[in-house]
Amino acid sequence: MKHRVQKTDAIYQLLTFILLASMSMPVAADDFHADSATVSLLTCSGGREVYEQYGHTAIRFNNNRGTDITFNYGVFDFNTPDFVYRFIKGATDYQLGIEPFEYFRSSYARRGSEVREQVLNLTSDEKVRLFQSLCVNFQPENRIYRYNFFYDNCTLRARDMIEGSVEGGIKYNGFDADVPAEETVSYRDIIHHYNSFDPWNSFGIDMLLGSGADACITDKKKMFAPQYLSSSFRKAKKDNGEAIVASDNVVVAASEDTLKPVVTVLTPSTVFAILLLLSVVACYYEFKKKTSYWIVNSIIYLAQGLAGCIIAFLSTCSVHPTVDSNWLVWVFNPLPLLAIPYIIYKGVKNRECAYHRCAFVVIALFLIAMPLIPQKFVLPHYLLVMLLLSRSAVPAYYQFLKYKK
Repeated sequence: MKHRVQKTDAIYQLLTFILLASMSMPVAADDFHADSATVSLLTCSGGREVYEQYGHTAIRFNNNRGTDITFNYGVFDFNTPDFVYRFIKGATDYQLGIEPFEYFRSSYARRGSEVREQVLNLTSDEKVRLFQSLCVNFQPENRIYRYNFFYDNCTLRARDMIEGSVEGGIKYNGFDADVPAEETVSYRDIIHHYNSFDPWNSFGIDMLLGSGADACITDKKKMFAPQYLSSSFRKAKKDNGEAIVASDNVVVAASEDTLKPVVTVLTPSTVFAILLLLSVVACYYEFKKKTSYWIVNSIIYLAQGLAGCIIAFLSTCSVHPTVDSNWLVWVFNPLPLLAIPYIIYKGVKNRECAYHRCAFVVIALFLIAMPLIPQKFVLPHYLLVMLLLSRSAVPAYYQFLKYKK
């Protein structure tokens, strides 16, 4: 019964607050009870799922009249028409939502994520200014925005709203030691900081990000990541020299299961190293028998072409940041799919296939150039490229010998 009463009260408080926010009317400090209100930056650690790994940010308002709510810029609807296509293309719309803090807190407690609360050192006028700005943002015509992972996400929206409410702005002074923040840090480095415990997800992201993700970024740009914004706030000052954070504490502790890394023997490096070794053994028998295992080649080229469709689409059609500069598209593109029927036909007829010669030249040149390309390649990338090279090596070798004669 007590839980039901608390839930009813929370819903009543939320509806009252949403009504007030929807009116978007000027609010005086006394009406808002700004003197007793606390405004906090909430930073949530990542979860186990792919879409949870990078954490989240929200703003909490709490006063002595029982109002305790969060403003959350991370609300989206899976039922939006063509959601998956729009998500892949980078045309996903997010919106500002409001919910009772207890609901917000309990949702992250259930998934085992830490929730850190940094109470902000704001004057009454600054609290009211922030509240009114959020009310304006909550208007139906304003609450929806085009989400961009690096440039316009829930964390950056929260930061910009807080910055805009502080008289004289916020002076940032770097980061605490809890995050890697050297001047050479790039978007890819920060992504690795979050997903290094999940090797397959980390590899998948590395396949999609281009060279734009490897450029050094400013401290302001690093704040797209929730943990970085929280870390920067610990050292930030107001224009008058006061710290922007009045207190810093954990309101939900992370569970031990969430903190554990994903333990797997079959990492991308291990799997591709095994496949490369098997391919080299196959090359030996191909060379010895002067033949080509066209069925094996067709399967590998099929996988190459399918991966290439995704990379090529993102490189040419997606508005996701940094994916349009992906040098891997030179090797991973849809062309192998077009060549597979030709490879099968030549294989069945036991004839030489000119595709192998072309593929060998392109892949060999790319492998040689990889250390010089301004894009960070990880070990699985090199293993994959060498695997593809090995599949065209023997047929290409015999074709080169034939033309040499």
